Amino acid sequence: MPFWTIFWAVLIVVVFVLLWTTGKIDAIKKHLHETREQLRKATWPTREELKQHIVVVMLSSLLLAVFTVIADQIVRELIWGALLKDPSTALGSMIQ
Repeated sequence: MPFWTIFWAVLIVVVFVLLWTTGKIDAIKKHLHETREQLRKATWPTREELKQHIVVVMLSSLLLAVFTVIADQIVRELIWGALLKDPSTALGSMIQ
């Protein structure tokens, strides 16, 4: 067998033994068990509620994108107008 295959196999075994002897394996098992219990207690949305939430998130994302594009255009025009010191370029191209 190649050296690296043996190396990684031995390393995995050593790490597992260290985790076992220090009690980390039991802690991981306990954590997974508690997580599973909490997931069972959770109330999950119905399919209709999920669809409504998806629509809200999509519309909010779209509104944020539109706002960002418009704000970017305004700021860009203001900055370019100030840098070029040409008042006609500042917001002038957007109004026309």
